[in-house]
Amino acid sequence: MLIEIIIKSAENHVMAINALLEEFHKNNK
Repeated sequence: MLIEIIIKSAENHVMAINALLEEFHKNNK
């Protein structure tokens, strides 16, 4: 189903954003 694909891609984006934020916080310390 299309909705499942959208949800999975959204989850992937959230994980990618979280990883970027973690790297950003590490670099700021």
